[in-house]
Amino acid sequence: MQLSRQIALALALTGMACGGAQAHQAGDWVVRFGAATVVPDVDSDAFAVAPLTGGTVDVDSDTQAGVTVTYMLKDWFGIELLAATPFEHDLYLEDTALGRTRIGAVSSICRPRIWPSSRCRGTAAFVPMPASG
Repeated sequence: MQLSRQIALALALTGMACGGAQAHQAGDWVVRFGAATVVPDVDSDAFAVAPLTGGTVDVDSDTQAGVTVTYMLKDWFGIELLAATPFEHDLYLEDTALGRTRIGAVSSICRPRIWPSSRCRGTAAFVPMPASG
């Protein structure tokens, strides 16, 4: 029960900090800071060499600081640029006699990406913002 009160308080403080609803109009620049996550799609064939027989490689996800800058072409449509700090992914060997073993790490730099961004019309309290990248 105590945790529920803490969550409710955190949500209330977040709502006050965010202020009222923000409407964007054509010609507006919108800058947002937050988290950017890379979730690798791993498809590893099984090893056929002992003691790695049947083992596969797995790559961990990583979350870093990110920024998006959007220029609104219309009230509901804009072009968005995403940039983030470098990501680091741990590489693991799995399903072998050695168990899950860290075998290294790789760093990746997310090139800035530009894509269309839609701001669906909604109520003042809820405005969905679908995007993909």
